[in-house]
Amino acid sequence: MRKKHPAIAFLIFILVINIVNGIPLYMKEIPASLKKCTVCHIQSSGIGGVNKFGFDFAKHNFSVAKIEKLDSDGDGINNYDELTLGTYPGDPNSYPSITENKVSESRFTVKLPLVILLLILFIILTFYLKSKM
Repeated sequence: MRKKHPAIAFLIFILVINIVNGIPLYMKEIPASLKKCTVCHIQSSGIGGVNKFGFDFAKHNFSVAKIEKLDSDGDGINNYDELTLGTYPGDPNSYPSITENKVSESRFTVKLPLVILLLILFIILTFYLKSKM
């Protein structure tokens, strides 16, 4: 008669549970506030296929960096900004509300008053240099 090994059975059970219910390793790319199946999938259960962001994410080898400038859901906000601001990049009805005065380009954010001040300084410097010529 074969000897049963409860430790091996337990490890197999844990492995199966993690595969079925666990968050895949590539989810490390997704911000903690959005670690839900609906970031990439159509249904919250993860069943029923992927949304447009999930398709792009899988197509680019599960790398957010490779698709951060894309706008997977076509709502006018790139994937990086949606992930950073806590909205779903695969849902066109989920987009950040514009409540702050900030201009964002990928990982670079500047407050709008600073941009205006720099523009004014540039104009003044341009006129000053032209008057010296």
